[in-house]
Amino acid sequence: VTCAYLLLMCLLTNARYHAGARGEWRMPSYRHYRLDGAGNISEAEWFEASDDADAVKQVRDRKLPVASEIWERNRRIAKIDAAASGRSGPVDGPGR
Repeated sequence: VTCAYLLLMCLLTNARYHAGARGEWRMPSYRHYRLDGAGNISEAEWFEASDDADAVKQVRDRKLPVASEIWERNRRIAKIDAAASGRSGPVDGPGR
């Protein structure tokens, strides 16, 4: 796969690919924070997704019994409460 192809796919799919440390094109890196009952971070993990909707879908598909937040850099993508794990869409939008 060439860089030109990845750039074209990025433009066509609205995905935010970026250059990695070795010059390769990578998908955006997201952070998934699991929250305890008081709303504090109890666990964290990093994962890649093609876009914000894919990141939310990946976390929702896990059907976790705890509240979660998904972040990409300094941007909160979604806050998902434990009861909402089977519903579509974030509990609230970016930065709320």
